[in-house]
Amino acid sequence: MLAYLIAGTLFLFLVFYFLNKFFHLPHKIFKKYTKIFFIIIIFSLILFLIRINPNFLSILPGLVIFFIRWKPVIDFVRKYFSSSYRKKKNNNMMSRKEALKILGLPDDATKKEILDSYHSLIKKNHPDLGGSDWITSQINKAKETLLG
Repeated sequence: MLAYLIAGTLFLFLVFYFLNKFFHLPHKIFKKYTKIFFIIIIFSLILFLIRINPNFLSILPGLVIFFIRWKPVIDFVRKYFSSSYRKKKNNNMMSRKEALKILGLPDDATKKEILDSYHSLIKKNHPDLGGSDWITSQINKAKETLLG
């Protein structure tokens, strides 16, 4: 009995440890693992339903046809309610990668490096000094993206 109690406690400790690590992952990796988790859950549910009632297997082609036929509606609803779609809709936003490329900085640039690069590029490309308005606006967007 004591062995089961110790094994159960150890198992719960490991589950909570891995859940803690999972919830503190970066957003993109967390999103990827969450999708994989739900795919596994759905696949397991289908296998479970097939095991209970083999006739469930005959429903699967109908479900596939249903989702193919209704894909435009499903995509519209997903895009309408998805926060990432609304963020992409704003054309003024720039990704971190683009901003670093514009300022000519590595991925691990510090705040001081960002400001130094920004000031040197603005001095060269300011409209009052013969530079382009568009280039200046891109440099400003890059700085705003990186520094918040």
